[in-house]
Parts: sequence; C-alpha cells; structure tokens
Amino acid sequence: MIVRWVDDLPDTVPAEKVTEAEAFLIDQARHHDATALNRLGRRLFEVIAPEEADAREAALLAKEEEAAAKACSLKMRDDGRGKTHGEFTIPTFHGAALRKIIAAIMAAKHQTATKGAGAAAERRPTPEAMGQAFCEFIERYPVDRVPHTGGISATVVVMMDLDVLLGRLEKACVLDTGEMISPGEARRLACEAGIIPVVLGGDSQPLDVGRKRRYFTEAQRIAMLVRDHGCRAEGCDRVSGLHAHHKQRWADGGNTDLADGVSLCHWHHNRAHDTSYTTTYHPNGQVIFHRRT
Repeated sequence: MIVRWVDDLPDTVPAEKVTEAEAFLIDQARHHDATALNRLGRRLFEVIAPEEADAREAALLAKEEEAAAKACSLKMRDDGRGKTHGEFTIPTFHGAALRKIIAAIMAAKHQTATKGAGAAAERRPTPEAMGQAFCEFIERYPVDRVPHTGGISATVVVMMDLDVLLGRLEKACVLDTGEMISPGEARRLACEAGIIPVVLGGDSQPLDVGRKRRYFTEAQRIAMLVRDHGCRAEGCDRVSGLHAHHKQRWADGGNTDLADGVSLCHWHHNRAHDTSYTTTYHPNGQVIFHRRT
C-alpha cells in the first residue's frame, strides 16, 4: 500500500518530498492496517503539499469513478437446481447505496414488522442474511419504477392453475421466462405487488376490445406472452422485450384482440411491416417471412 501511493505521486513532486511522504506512511504503518493506510495514502498530498490536497483528491476520485463506470459488470447463471449464481462490479457510490438498503432490510425493526418478533432473534450468518435481504429487495422494488418493454413493465409473470392458487392442487408453476417454481412459492408470490399472476381457468381481465382502441392493453400483451412463449417468427428464440403485432393492420380493419395478435421480437416486428417481405401466419401460430421477388 505504501509503494502504491508513493509511486502514484506526480513526477513533478521533488525527490525530498517523495522521501518525506514515504517516511510518513512507514511511520503510520506501525499503528494502522492496510485499509487505514489506503485512506491515509489518498490524502498524502496533505503532507507534502497541503494547498493542493483537495484538488488532487477530487481529480483522483473523478478518475476512479470513470474507471469504475467502465468496469461495471453483472454476470448471472442458473445452475438448473433452483439457484442462480452471479458476481458484479459496481462503482463505490452504488455499492454504498446497496449496502445501506440491505442493512435496512436486515434491521431487527424491519424483520419484526414484516415477519414477527421471532425473525429478529434469528442468528443467521451475515452472508445468508444479506442474500435473503437482497431477495426481499428484488421482490419489493416498486413496479411503477420498472421500465416498460414491449408495452408492459419488466416484471415476472407466474402462470398457475386456479386449483393451485386455491391450494386444491399441488402442481409446478411456470414463469414467463421458462423457469419453474413450486406451487407454494407461486401462491406466496401471487400476492406480491411486483409479480403478475396469470390464473389459468379463473376470472381474468377483459382481453378482447375489438375496434375500440388501436393498441393492445397490458392484459392482452401478458396473455399473448403466456400463449406464444416467445417470438413466433420461425427460428427465433427471443422470449423478452416482445412486441404485440396485429396480424391484420388496425388501419385495414384489424381487431385489437388475442385472435388478431401475435408476439414478435423487435427485429421481426420491423420485418412484418417491411413491404419487401410477405408474412404468412400458420394455424400453429408460427410466422414465416419471405422476400418478395
């Protein structure tokens, strides 16, 4: 740590000042660990050039933040056994914000208010507690703050039979992304604001509005996703960010209902409106494009 900060000093710093800075950090190392020395090293200019220290630190922080923004990343993979693993790199500010959010969710007051008096008394390992708090944060993220994609908010759709919802049947439930969850988890999620339950066989929102409006409603778009399981263009495997497309153009008398709607990804939706292609809709729901000759 000492070498790092001494080497980081500009070449314009006189040799005697560099020696003075190094001696200062060596002396501080008798009383501080590497973490504390890192903080002291950041303020090393206060020792050799106090009048330049603030500007120097501001420039250093700006440089670090720029590098952190470029290094920002998130990796996720599902192991096929009910767990998703990942790692991320985020700027210090966002890390501090996430740490405060997780700490607030783990706080005894919150745990008692949401899970009862016994929850706060549980002595769980910190990584486990933080992991569960992170899951709670994901579930509680406000739906109205989630960006829309394909006309609906990017929230998880859980498909379940009415008998499963009522507890009369134990049957796996399917997410719109293709993963499966237990019926107990589905029933718990069905009452959460950030989850959209599609109860098959039960009462639902009106889905067919015919000529009353041009654009598909959110309920129609969700029902289309449930029915189509992804982009219906031949050979396409896109399952997210899909558009609701009229098979017969609304301007030409098409209806805004499920029978006249089909899910297409952005690329294939553009092709459906490209006059250099013909579009064929097959009875099985598949859509095939052919270039006009």
